[in-house]
Amino acid sequence: MNREETLALYRKGRKAWNEWAEGMRTARKKLEEAGEWAAKKFLGVLEPQNEATRNWLEAARADFSGVTFEENADFFGFVFPGQTWFKGATFGGDARFAMARFAGYTSFPRAELHQAADFTAITSESAFSLEGVTFPHLPVFRQAHFTEPPGLDSLQLTRSVEPGGLVKSIFSRVRPDVSSKYRALKALAIAGHDHEQKQIFFRGEIRA
Repeated sequence: MNREETLALYRKGRKAWNEWAEGMRTARKKLEEAGEWAAKKFLGVLEPQNEATRNWLEAARADFSGVTFEENADFFGFVFPGQTWFKGATFGGDARFAMARFAGYTSFPRAELHQAADFTAITSESAFSLEGVTFPHLPVFRQAHFTEPPGLDSLQLTRSVEPGGLVKSIFSRVRPDVSSKYRALKALAIAGHDHEQKQIFFRGEIRA
């Protein structure tokens, strides 16, 4: 889908979205059973090798590039059957992705988040990139499952994120769940062999 089609379907809500997603999954299964599915993966992205596969990939794509969500963006329990793009998207409210399922390559390059981000118990079956994203609040990735290591290059936490600097962590009261949030982020960094991010998240976990 293009961006306009993606937004129109999103506005219909989770039930309509997931019915579409199930239809796309069924269509792909039929292509596979008929021997008409042909794609190669390059840097996490499926590249079609015939017209039938190309048509499916285009129809299954969710394109939120450049979209501004002025209110909370509620993707709780959404199923994304193909590639999913949030390039340059702006989340003015909370970004709620808990329990979402991402079957294809998913990317958030240069996305702007202004409130909380919840990725609790998401499932990612392909490449998942948060490269270059800055979080103003500590994101939640508890019980998240990634088939491939997530991309965390240049991921940033602002200085206001708990527990903050060393002095603030010593003299301020930190919520008890902060340590577990850092622990989940550290696990993602370990899975992605990102030693720099692992050390950053480990220090946050210790200070909390």
